[in-house]
Amino acid sequence: MIVLMMLLNWQSVLAQENKTVVNYWYARVLNVQDTENEINGEKQSMQKVEIEMLDGEKKGEKLQFDNNPSAYEDNDRYLRAGDKIVISYQVVGDEAKIAFSDFVRTGQIGFLIFIFVVLLLVISGFKGIRSIISFGWVLLNIIYFIRGVLAGNNVYLLVLVMAISIVVGSSIILVGWDRKMWLVVLSSLFGLLISTILVLGVGHWAHFSEIGLEDANLFHLSGALKDLDYVRIIYAGMIIGALGSMMDITISIVAGVEETINMIKEKKVRRFEKNELFESGLNIGREIMVVNANTLILAYAGSSITIWLIAISQGYSGGLLWNFNMIFVEVLRILAGTIGIFATIPIAAWLSSRMMIFERSYSFESEEQ
Repeated sequence: MIVLMMLLNWQSVLAQENKTVVNYWYARVLNVQDTENEINGEKQSMQKVEIEMLDGEKKGEKLQFDNNPSAYEDNDRYLRAGDKIVISYQVVGDEAKIAFSDFVRTGQIGFLIFIFVVLLLVISGFKGIRSIISFGWVLLNIIYFIRGVLAGNNVYLLVLVMAISIVVGSSIILVGWDRKMWLVVLSSLFGLLISTILVLGVGHWAHFSEIGLEDANLFHLSGALKDLDYVRIIYAGMIIGALGSMMDITISIVAGVEETINMIKEKKVRRFEKNELFESGLNIGREIMVVNANTLILAYAGSSITIWLIAISQGYSGGLLWNFNMIFVEVLRILAGTIGIFATIPIAAWLSSRMMIFERSYSFESEEQ
């Protein structure tokens, strides 16, 4: 999301710094002519492309530009008539410069979102609707956070406000206004506190900086972002990323303990110790811990496998790689978040065993044998 907002703000940034506005607009390819140019003694494929602008101040106009697909080995940037693309448009002096930026993929993304929503509603029913509402609430908070960062507000304060807002709001939407909501809120915020302490403490201890990070140079290209603390925003991203898993695990434990209590009521058990409920919640948490640890490791391996392949192919040892910022940031993100998640499990089980066992109309320990 942060990178997306950076891209959306490039136009105004470049206008301020370079006095050259770069616009990104949608276009449809009308006609393509394949040609060849000789560059440095080598023939390269070229395309003369005619397009129709679909939005922006040039909407409806027909323009032309040259595309060089052979600059990429797999030639995946060949354009064909009918393709919908994103082009960059800027005026340098009196000359308009047009370039192919990328293909339009909103249709494919919309297709995946449609399948996601349908399956969510079919399988989860009314709970699926609540999940979609919760997703919208989270999205609003993320937008608030991004706008706050761009306005120059304190990143840590924004994360704190957003975390509390997301946890409380989503808990009310997903589980309702009752004791379960407070259990989810207290447990999730406890785990988030542990993760935050580890992220900030270990990051400072390890002298973590932005050097070598992929997005750092892109970040500082923007005049609206160059005065912001990139490392703080990285830390904020780690904290935000851990929050969802903490809520998921907490809700699972609370729901498991509640189900145990309901089963006890149905069997009309006269007495059930709090410690037994606590152990029941821990058992649920233990199963989640095992699965969650593997999930996080596989997620990291899948997202960073290209970095490891490049580094190892250059002769760097695995032990050496841990020390580079680009690797350390991912390790810190995963381990700090996972430790926070693990810390959530016992507190969620303990609070559930204490706060859910008593009700006004029923108390296991108050009834006579």
